[in-house]
Amino acid sequence: MKKKGLKCKGFYKLEKHYSSKDIATNVTVGVLSFGLAPAIFGTTHGEQCVFDNIKFEKFVLNYLKQNNINRKQLIDEYAKLVDQANSENKKILDNYYSIKSENEKIKSLPVKKKYNDKTGFFKQDKIDIEIKKYIKMPQKPDLKAMVSSAFPCTPMQGCLNNFSIVNNKITLTTKNYIAKLKEGNKNKEFIKYAFSKNPHKYDNKRGKILYYNVTVNPKTDTATYTIYRADFYDAIPHYSIKNAVIKVEELPNGYVKFTNYTNKFLDVNTLSIYFKDRIVNVPVNLQLAPHGEKDLYVKGFADVVTELNNLHGRVDFKEFYTLKDIKAKDINKKITVGLAVKYKIAGSNKSSSLYQETKYPIKELIKDKI
Repeated sequence: MKKKGLKCKGFYKLEKHYSSKDIATNVTVGVLSFGLAPAIFGTTHGEQCVFDNIKFEKFVLNYLKQNNINRKQLIDEYAKLVDQANSENKKILDNYYSIKSENEKIKSLPVKKKYNDKTGFFKQDKIDIEIKKYIKMPQKPDLKAMVSSAFPCTPMQGCLNNFSIVNNKITLTTKNYIAKLKEGNKNKEFIKYAFSKNPHKYDNKRGKILYYNVTVNPKTDTATYTIYRADFYDAIPHYSIKNAVIKVEELPNGYVKFTNYTNKFLDVNTLSIYFKDRIVNVPVNLQLAPHGEKDLYVKGFADVVTELNNLHGRVDFKEFYTLKDIKAKDINKKITVGLAVKYKIAGSNKSSSLYQETKYPIKELIKDKI
């Protein structure tokens, strides 16, 4: 069966290629070249398709002739288009990097700060967040792609029309892009700011928490910190109740002091604390000696007290003495505070109780926290 030969398509032609595996040819050529030829040329081994430049050139010349295309003029006009694109691209780059350089200087400067206190409790507190600046400019137009879009074209006049259209497009694109750069730079649009836009809070560690958010004005390179809420925690009143038997004193440090005025032992069972619209019951189970006194750290009952109920359900004792969303105009207002205690004198089968409420000024509760 005869082996079919390799067929080449298009502008490719069939050629032999060399390999040192052809022994017969290797010997023949080797003798005539003193044995050096195989090392230089190799020996023939099969056939392969290679691009035929002559065939392609003939095709191109024939195509140009058939479509009435002046090759020299076409090349000259295309060269002008390329030169125009290069010239316009230089304008783009000059403006781009000049404006970028201006923005790099702005980027290197620290962001200015301004504070808008809506609470009246901002006292030069160290409120701050990390704000990073970066530059984002509009993408440069691809003039090279516009030049490439002029092809393919036919006939000659069609090509020239294409070149003219692309040339106008390149000029207009450049003009619009540079105008966009200048306008954006004027309006400070290219400096961007990266920061958390979530609500923030600041604790001065003395009992005040400020809540704030941050906005940035690129035109002035200024961050505005708006303090919109102030809470005060551990706002414990210095308040007491008493009768002929017992005195209960609420101390600002989180303790409650019990004093026995009698000559007998006194069993204290339960303490109730009233603060604003909340009530919490603390299991005391304390015995006082005659004329004795004892301090009980009420805040130490936090884990226990959270399991008790008040008028509105569970009490988080860690937030029990918290005043939320207080404004400076509110400091002369008063809130309800109170104490109640259940006790029994030793030797008596009857339990007694003492209860009293009063109005307490907010400014007294927060004066050391501001």
